[in-house]
Amino acid sequence: MLGFNDRLHQKVIRRGLVAGGQLIRNQARANAPVLKGVEHITGPRNDQHIRGQLKRAIVLKYDKPESTKFVKQYVIAVRHGKKFQAKNMDAYYWYMLEFGTKGHVVKAVDAQVLSDGSTAYGMRARIPAQQANPFMRNAFNVTQGDAFNVVRYSWGDGIAAELAK
Repeated sequence: MLGFNDRLHQKVIRRGLVAGGQLIRNQARANAPVLKGVEHITGPRNDQHIRGQLKRAIVLKYDKPESTKFVKQYVIAVRHGKKFQAKNMDAYYWYMLEFGTKGHVVKAVDAQVLSDGSTAYGMRARIPAQQANPFMRNAFNVTQGDAFNVVRYSWGDGIAAELAK
């Protein structure tokens, strides 16, 4: 019986979770906003934002630290951070799109002028608020029932196949 449990957890459970997670991930990619009008722009860190970069950055990954022998956990996440900057895959701005931003004023330091190197903007600049566009939350809300059914049926088929061995 122990051998069955090992096979069950390694194959059946994980395959079902991946199938359900892929459904949610694909919906999140479909909901993700896309850069319009241009092929790429230069961001505030002099990085290139390429059309479709956010869609490609949404991934389903196995969460090994949170998983145990009997609990398997997968995470649908957006790639961001320094290790993805070199590959032009850093979608650090995803949370600003998902949750929105609050309007604020940026002031010049030490009575200097705000500038990007070629244009001077003055002593302060008002940054407007950005409305939230929850593409990740909506993907989960829309597909959670279907994902549950995919996992359930995958587990049923997998268990039947393992028992038949």
